[in-house]
Amino acid sequence: MQTQDKLYFIRHAQSKFNLAQMVAADSNSEVREGEDLGVKFDYGLIDCGISDLGKQQVCIIKSNSLLKLFSALKLPKSART
Repeated sequence: MQTQDKLYFIRHAQSKFNLAQMVAADSNSEVREGEDLGVKFDYGLIDCGISDLGKQQVCIIKSNSLLKLFSALKLPKSART
């Protein structure tokens, strides 16, 4: 029986914590300094999921350039599809 392996590339996606920090800072970009402590210690945001934008950011990448990379790495054919 032949199995098919898949390789997923997942970029860092915006979490609900990141979004809450942006809202607290009234910012349109990621808050890198001066985190809001109310958000930082919000038990509801510990190990939270990703935001709606984060869901859009998660992608399965499949392109010829990656297939060439996998070939160069000498991965099994099943890992290149």
